[in-house]
Amino acid sequence: MNFLRVLGRLEPGVSEAQATASIQSVIDWQVQTFPADESAMNASMISLQDQIGAPVSKALAMLLSASALVLLIACANLAGLVLARSQAREQELSLRRALGAGRGRLMRHVLVESAIIAGIGAVASKGRALTAFGIDLVDQIRSALLDATH
Repeated sequence: MNFLRVLGRLEPGVSEAQATASIQSVIDWQVQTFPADESAMNASMISLQDQIGAPVSKALAMLLSASALVLLIACANLAGLVLARSQAREQELSLRRALGAGRGRLMRHVLVESAIIAGIGAVASKGRALTAFGIDLVDQIRSALLDATH
């Protein structure tokens, strides 16, 4: 019968078997002390990650795959945009070259424009870097809170 679930943290250096034995001893004492009120009970330990994460792990993996696919499509669209833009500007660059602009200057001009477009695309898609930064930030906050409790 699962009528009581308790959430707890293991102290550093305590194994799951030791914690289960400790909890079971408390349950055994309670059953012996109050035999009329209590039936046979036992303790089992499940990690919080298994308890919460296991039922939704497949859904999360599918969601991650779908978001990666959307990001891949966005990158392909952006690459197509840059290619189409360069094809459309071929005459403009030929004219600038004929008027005396050096190759280096033309390359810098095109690279700066491409970098601006790539930056806007990265910000618009809220890419992977922002997600990684957010995960690192949450992990640092969690670590700080855990250290503060010890």
